[in-house]
Formats: sequence, structure tokens, C-alpha cells
Amino acid sequence: LVGRAADAGEVDPLGAGRVHTWLRVGNAWLPNGTVEPTSDDPSAFGYSVALDDGTLLVGHRGDFLFGSASFYDFDDGGTPADPADDAWTPNGTFTESPLWADFGHQVALDGDRALVSTVTLSYYLELGGRVAVFERNGGAGSGNTWQQTATLAAEDDTLGDRFGWSLDLAGPLMVTGAKGDKDQAAGSGAVWFVDLDADDPWVDEGFGTSTHTTPKLVGWGPLTDGHDVAVKLLDALPGSLGWLVIGVTPLFAPFEGGTMVPTPQILGGPLVMPANGQVLIESLWPRDVPPGLTIWAQWWIEHPSLGDWSATNGMSIHAP
Repeated sequence: LVGRAADAGEVDPLGAGRVHTWLRVGNAWLPNGTVEPTSDDPSAFGYSVALDDGTLLVGHRGDFLFGSASFYDFDDGGTPADPADDAWTPNGTFTESPLWADFGHQVALDGDRALVSTVTLSYYLELGGRVAVFERNGGAGSGNTWQQTATLAAEDDTLGDRFGWSLDLAGPLMVTGAKGDKDQAAGSGAVWFVDLDADDPWVDEGFGTSTHTTPKLVGWGPLTDGHDVAVKLLDALPGSLGWLVIGVTPLFAPFEGGTMVPTPQILGGPLVMPANGQVLIESLWPRDVPPGLTIWAQWWIEHPSLGDWSATNGMSIHAP
């Protein structure tokens, strides 16, 4: 299987593309067809490809500038040893909503689950990156449909990280590269491992409110003794004052219009928000945390001159 995103004679990397397939018969590989895009815009069809048994997934990152991904089912025509009557039947084409450029940058396929990534908002503006998850209804075989079931981003979703730059899938385990991640140093990059079947102990409870910016709280890490965990504040107003509020009992109170406010057993701050509006707090998950304990966390942020308040979304953290 070979994707050819710019076909012969094309010098534009987003030129017309196609996918060439071969069938192994004995010890020989025999050409068994070419898959061409059904879209009216063939740009960069075949930029990424994945094959699993009789299912083909093709990334079409130039499709009307936003990109798409298409599934195909293999039909051997009833004669497995003869590639002359083989065919690839279209079984769904997907874009992402909201429309992101580069959708189809990378694809991965394993059984009844597939991944499609995008790394840019447009061809001139990067975003942190996204990976869309698709699952097939009814198992393998022509006629069974695919549907998108999730969209994934890095917990510390940051402009330019390029989460989804490289992508692979084995059973429930997804691995993806974030080429532009700068947490360790400029250009250092990162690799994320995600168990798609695991229950996430970090739950975004929502209930944020904002009067000047839209701050966000994210968290990640396995909640097991001695493992690294982290919480990160994003998009806080630079120069404002922030408090990290942590409690073991949730309290839904009418703070700035109904925000989820934890009962403040721990109140950290005030901290002056830096120029990038981000605060990263890393630690080891403490030992001897009672099983089943839920911890609630939220940032409260006060405008430096107006005196009004914003609050991030609340996070609940569930110890196994």
C-alpha cells in the first residue's frame, strides 16, 4: 500500500493524489488497483494511509483546504488469487467540525477503531493539534459504517504543539507525537500514550465563569503511588492574581453565577499570573491516599484593577 499525495508530473505538494495497492500471491507482489478520491478536490489524497485486513483508511489533507479521511472495504471479486477483479468500495468520508485544515495529516487503523489527526487551524496558523477517534458499527465487512466517537487533545493543549504529528494504534493503546511541544525546551517535542479504553480519573466538571478571560484548568497523570501528576492553568489574564483552591468535598455555590466551588480545605496563592497566562504545577501522587477519594480543584482569578473575578472549570480527581 503506497499513498501518492502528489501524482506524477505534480510539483505542488498539495497536488492531485491517489493510492496504489498490491496483493501478495505466493512470494510475489502483484499490482491490484489504484484508489482515487471521490471528492471534487483531489489535493493531497493519499498523504497518509493505513491498512488493516480488508479495510483501507486514506488521509486527504488537502480536501478543499480543510482535509478529510475516507474508509474503503476490499472486495476480492470471489477470486482471491486473481487481482484483476479486485475492488475497493468507499465506506464513508469524514471531515472534522469545526473545520480544521490538515485533517488527515496522519491516520491509524486497528480492527474496528481508527484515528485521524490534524495539526493546523489553517495552513498559516497552528493549533495544539487534535486526534479524532472513529469506531465501526458491527465489525469488519462491507456495509458496516464508521462513526466518530471522540476528539482528543493534549491535556496542556498549547498553540504550536502539533499533537498528532505522528500517530499509531495497537488495540486500545494510542501513541502520538507532539513535535512542537516546548515543555522541556524549545523544539524538544513529546510523545503521548493514551489508553482509549481506560476511565480517565481527571474529569472536567465545567462550571467555569469569566469576566475578563476564559481560563482553563487541565490535569493528567496516573493516580498511583509515586507517579508524576500535574495540573496546568491556561489562558489566565497576565498580571492578575490567582488562587488554586482544592477540597475533598464539592460545594455548588452561587459564586459569579453558579460556578462549582470546592470547599476550600487548601487555598494556594495568591500567585501573579505570568505573561503567557499559564501555571504548571507538578508533583508525585502522594502515597496512602484512601481508595475512592475524590479531590476537587479550581482556580479563582481576580482582575488586577477591576476587582472582578473569573474561575476556571472545576476538575474532579478520582483516586482508584
